[in-house]
Amino acid sequence: MDEVAVKIVRLLGLELHPQLSVLARRMGVRGYAVDIGASEITVTTPLGVSPPRAVRVTCEPRPTDEDRDWFWTHWGDALAEAGDITGAEVALVGLLAAQP
Repeated sequence: MDEVAVKIVRLLGLELHPQLSVLARRMGVRGYAVDIGASEITVTTPLGVSPPRAVRVTCEPRPTDEDRDWFWTHWGDALAEAGDITGAEVALVGLLAAQP
């Protein structure tokens, strides 16, 4: 994840959810491109991977789980509970590797 982008988000008062920030860093370490938005991250396959794929991820309460925070895809699918960073990483890797 680009540290300049993190600073810009903080300066604008659009702080990412702390667990979303951790997930972004971990996916970046794995070699994925990570772009941050006001309340979401977009994880994209590394350069050279064809076809390129991307998943937007948010961290929001899950009503069916006592409103605990979960990671969600832009399709509205739950990835993992916010405390399960490794589970979210595995789920994202799987989604980004899926064949069309």
